[in-house]
Amino acid sequence: MKLLVIADDFTGSNDTGVQFAKKGAKVDVSFLWDDKNETDTEVLVIDSETRAVSIDESKRRIKTCIIQQETESQGMTIYKKIDSTLRGNLGAEIEAIFDVTNIRLALVVAAIPNNGRVTKEGICYVNGIPLLETEYATDPKTPIHSSSIKNIIASQTELPVHEIHLADIRSGNANQLIDIIVNKERSIIILDTETEEDLRIIGQTIDNISCPVAFVGAAGLASVLPERFYKERHNKSPALVISGSMSDATIKQINHVVKNSLADVIDIDVDRLLSNDYIQLLTEVVTEASDILKKGHHCIIRSCTDSSARNTIDERCEKLGFSRQELGETISLKLSEIAREILQKNSVGGLFLTGGDIAIAVAKTIKAKGYRVQHEVAPCIPCGVLIDSEINNAIPVITKAGGFGAEDAIKVSLEFFGKI
Repeated sequence: MKLLVIADDFTGSNDTGVQFAKKGAKVDVSFLWDDKNETDTEVLVIDSETRAVSIDESKRRIKTCIIQQETESQGMTIYKKIDSTLRGNLGAEIEAIFDVTNIRLALVVAAIPNNGRVTKEGICYVNGIPLLETEYATDPKTPIHSSSIKNIIASQTELPVHEIHLADIRSGNANQLIDIIVNKERSIIILDTETEEDLRIIGQTIDNISCPVAFVGAAGLASVLPERFYKERHNKSPALVISGSMSDATIKQINHVVKNSLADVIDIDVDRLLSNDYIQLLTEVVTEASDILKKGHHCIIRSCTDSSARNTIDERCEKLGFSRQELGETISLKLSEIAREILQKNSVGGLFLTGGDIAIAVAKTIKAKGYRVQHEVAPCIPCGVLIDSEINNAIPVITKAGGFGAEDAIKVSLEFFGKI
């Protein structure tokens, strides 16, 4: 389990839980706030039904939820789901989280801009009207006494409460301000949010927070919470990329991966590949690739680093006595043999094949009978599995035409392998 969401009612449990579910996370909603929930889910949402109970009872239930789930020992993140109109025991529940964890920061984002709930200068507005002037102020069970989120929270806790307003969020200063505040003391920080773009910026801000943090918000915050807080990386093995494409698009895609230090690259000397020294080259490449993969790094094997190499094809064909088709088939066959040797000696989390000749050569060399299409990683870039091949047929395989894809296509594909 990665994320423990503690909600104060059932409908809120569901509207927040679905934000994680629609991004592929496994989500369970439980009514057992006072017992340990045995589950293999990534996100556990517990409906604690605390909105209308006393402050003391609310704190007791929150602490019980956390202690029962042994949050810290499992490395889970806590998300306190709140009502977007601030009904309930917000301050007391946040204080309860601080009481039983080592968390230094509670980040409060109450807004849901698409539903007319926004926060400006720390004030909660519902469809443009300050909260205290809406029907929620006279709620029969949990009336509201202020439009200020800070005032509402501070009325139930002695923890310091701070605000970061829109100007600082939109200018990118939020992380610096958060660091200054948290370095001084454990704190509650409320973030202004007026638009969906503000939410997106807050998602980026959250991704740069390094201290122990609890998230406090409604469905809006859940929709932008970075995946590292709630999704397990199911496939942790590195991927093998085989590229025989001379396309400028593929060359740029590999260079983009290298620039971002996402993979190690082995450049094949094509002259050696086509010479009597091929067996020695195969041994060297397989050894180097195996070393890379054993370190947990993605490995890219490519036969072309510059699209201008296509200008030397006729010269190489004449030297070797090959037609253009024979040259391409020979290079593809030998690259596929290298790929087979690597795959037989190593466990990989994915196989990426770019260039039509390379893709079919590898498939045939490992004696696959077909390919089962399962996903689309990016436009015209499918992912699936090979059928009845010599290697592990559960390995996800992405194929890409040499000239297809944006500059980040291989980067996105490597990330995709880590999510399945």
